[in-house]
Amino acid sequence: MRRYQVIWNALKQDKQCTITVHPALHARVIKAVIKEKDMDIGYKLTAISEDERCYQMKLSYKREGARIKFFLIKVFNL
Repeated sequence: MRRYQVIWNALKQDKQCTITVHPALHARVIKAVIKEKDMDIGYKLTAISEDERCYQMKLSYKREGARIKFFLIKVFNL
């Protein structure tokens, strides 16, 4: 299992995930979680149902001190 896959799996399951990491590592962790999302082709194929072809799940995050809160939000895709 890859190092950041645990975070991505938790995010996929609950649509949000909060982790605590030193602020100097925030950029690395955010980039790695985005990469995990991009590598998960199975999720991309199952995330869009037949009814919702115009929506896409987007990874968003918010930094609060040493915490990073990740979200999966549904956005309209033109």
